[in-house]
Order: sequence, then C-alpha cells, then structure tokens
Amino acid sequence: MKREDGRYAITDKGRQELDWPFSSPFRHAPSIEGMLNEMSGYISYIEDLARSDRSKIIPYLDRMRDIEKRLNELVK
Repeated sequence: MKREDGRYAITDKGRQELDWPFSSPFRHAPSIEGMLNEMSGYISYIEDLARSDRSKIIPYLDRMRDIEKRLNELVK
C-alpha cells in the first residue's frame, strides 16, 4: 500500500503471505501432482541446459546423482 509520504509499505495480508511456513509462496500445501509437475519442468530445463552447454551442469552432477538415488529408492 502507498503511505502518505509516497513510500510503499507491505500490507498485513502481504506480511501473512511472507510469514507462511518457510516463507513459501504457496497459499496451501502443494499436491503431489503439483510437485511432480514442477519437478518435471525443472528436469526439462536441466536437459535443455545439458544439450546447449553441458559445462554448466557439471558442478552439480554429484547432487543430481544423490537426488536420483533418493527418487529410485521411492519407486522400488
């Protein structure tokens, strides 16, 4: 909201949104379907990055392998 001095201040509603658990932008807990869709989008981005400039993902390969292991354990 705009204050009398012309500056802007966060509203109570905006403050509540920011204070939601872990400062998450979600208004409610996301569904598993929503999380999987989001993960799929991230994977597509990383695949495109790997095709265009693989050197950008090399520093993260160990972390990606760790995530791969964790996901594989879930789908056994």
